[in-house]
Amino acid sequence: MAIRLISKEHNESICALFDEVESSIKIISPFIGREMANLLIDAKSQNPELEAKLITRFYSGDFIAGVSKIRSIKEMHDCGVEIYALKGLHTKLYLFDTNAALLGSANFTSGGFKFNHELSLYITNEPEINAEMVAHFDDLIKAIVGKGAEFLLTTDIIEKEMQYVSEKLEQNRDKSISYFYGKKYGAELPSYKFDDAATKLEPVDDPIQDIISTPREATSDYDGTIWLKFIGETDSRFSLSEKYYPQVEDGYPAGIVCYPTTKKPSSVKNGDYIYIAAVSMDERGRTVLPYIVGRGITDGFHSKNTATPAMLEAHPWMARFMNFCAFTEFEYIDASIGECIPLVEVLQELRSDTYASTMGNNIGLDRLRRQHSQKAHLRLTSVAKEFIDDAFDKAAKEYGVHKLTDTRAVTSAPKLKTAPARAEGSVAVTEDMIETAYKIAKMVYDRDIGRTEGRSMIAEQSGMSEGTAGDHIEQFLKMRDGDSYSRTLSAKTAQIYFNNIHEDFGDEGLRKALDATRQHVEYYESLPTGARRHNILSIMEEFETKLFAK
Repeated sequence: MAIRLISKEHNESICALFDEVESSIKIISPFIGREMANLLIDAKSQNPELEAKLITRFYSGDFIAGVSKIRSIKEMHDCGVEIYALKGLHTKLYLFDTNAALLGSANFTSGGFKFNHELSLYITNEPEINAEMVAHFDDLIKAIVGKGAEFLLTTDIIEKEMQYVSEKLEQNRDKSISYFYGKKYGAELPSYKFDDAATKLEPVDDPIQDIISTPREATSDYDGTIWLKFIGETDSRFSLSEKYYPQVEDGYPAGIVCYPTTKKPSSVKNGDYIYIAAVSMDERGRTVLPYIVGRGITDGFHSKNTATPAMLEAHPWMARFMNFCAFTEFEYIDASIGECIPLVEVLQELRSDTYASTMGNNIGLDRLRRQHSQKAHLRLTSVAKEFIDDAFDKAAKEYGVHKLTDTRAVTSAPKLKTAPARAEGSVAVTEDMIETAYKIAKMVYDRDIGRTEGRSMIAEQSGMSEGTAGDHIEQFLKMRDGDSYSRTLSAKTAQIYFNNIHEDFGDEGLRKALDATRQHVEYYESLPTGARRHNILSIMEEFETKLFAK
C-alpha cells in the first residue's frame, strides 16, 4: 500500500501505469493533448478488450485556443474510447484497473505531464481509497448519461465540432477584433452553476504556455533539411473536395515539384525531405490554409531541372514555374485534400516551433499563418517533421497511400519513412475489384442503397480501400450523367466502365460516359500538377471509333 506525492515524475509515472494496465483505464481531464491521447490510443489498439473511458470538457473555445485537441478526441473515439462531455469540469483523475491512480493538478496534456509545475498524489494498492475513486468516476458517468445520452460523444457530434473549429480558425485572423465563442457542450450537473454567457476566446490554462513558450525536442535522428513546399496559386487554388495527384513526367517516375521561373531552388539538396502542401479553398470558395497531401525525398535541384518543350506544351502554366526538383521516393494520401493534414493544426500544436526561421520565438498564431504568403517553400523543424509524419501515418492508415519510386536514383538520405498500410492493405486494383465496384455503383445510381453503404460494400466485397471505393462510385455517377469529375481513374477502370456502360445503357450511355471523361481529362491537364492522360485518351478514341462506325 502506498500514497506518495509526485511533482517532477509525472510523465514517468503515467507511462509506467499505461505499460502495466490490464483491464481498465478511466480518466477525467478538462484538457486533452495529442501526445498523451496517443498513449491511450496505443493502449486501446494493443488491447481491444481494454475498458477505456474519458470525461472531459467539450468547449469550442478550448479547441480554438489550442488548449485541448479536438482531433485527438476524434482519434480516441475512433479507436473505441468512450468519451463523455461535462460542463464546468476541473477535476484531474487517472484510474488504472482498480488498484492505481493519479489525483492532482495535471491535465491530460504534455504541459500537464512534462512541462508545467504540477503536484499529484500517486496512489497504489489502497483498496478503500481506490474503490472510492472508481465509484466516484462511475457515479459521474451515470449522472452525465442521466442528463442525456447525447453527452456520450458520437462521431457526428465530434465531426461537426471539428468543422466548426476549422471554420473559426480560418476566420480568426484580425487581432483588432474580439472574438467570442460561447459554444459549450456537455452535461450540466446540479452541483455546478454553469454560466451560459459567451466567453472571450483567450488562453485559459497552463497548457497554452507549453505551446507558445516551451522549447520542444525532436527524437528523430534525421539531421537534413526539411521543406514544406506550397503548390497552387492564389487565383487557382485547389478545392478541398478534389484529390491531389503528383506531377509525373517522362524520365521522372517518382514525380517532380515545380518552383517559380524567377528563382531557382538552389538551396534544395540531395536527400532533402519535401512535404507537399496544396493551397486550398473550401466548398464556398473561401481561402483556407494549405493542406499537406504528400511527402518525399528529392535528389535536389540541378541546372538541368528546367521545363522541357514537351512539358511546356502539356502544361502552359509551367512557363511561370520552369524550375523543378525531382523525387526519388514519394507517397501521397489516397483521399480528398480536405481529408489530409491541415497546416492550421500543425501551427496550432507547434506554434513557433513549426518553422526553422521562427523556432524558439514567441510568435502569435496570426503571424505564423501568414508566414507562407508569397513563398514557394519554407524550412520545417525536425519537431514539425515528427508531428506531420505522425499525422500522415494516421491518415494513411485510414485512407491508404500511393507510392512512387525512381529506382535509378541515388540519394544520401535515409529511406522515406513509409506509412503503415490500412487494414484492407494497399493492394493493386484488379479487374474483378472494378467489376464489383461497377455493380454496386449501379445500385447507388438506382438509389437502392446510399453512397456510404455502397462504399462500405465495395470495400468489404472487393478489398479496395473505402477512399478508392468512393472514387469508383463518384466516377460512375458522373459518367451516367455526362458530368465532369475531379478524381482520376485508371485506364483499366475506364475500359471496364466504358464497356459495361455501353452494354447496359447503349450508345447514349457511352456518349455520356465519354463526354464526362473528356471533361475530366481537360480539367486534370489544367491543374498545376496535371499531366496528359495518354492511356485514357487512347481508350476513349477506341470507344469513340465504335460509336462513329455505326
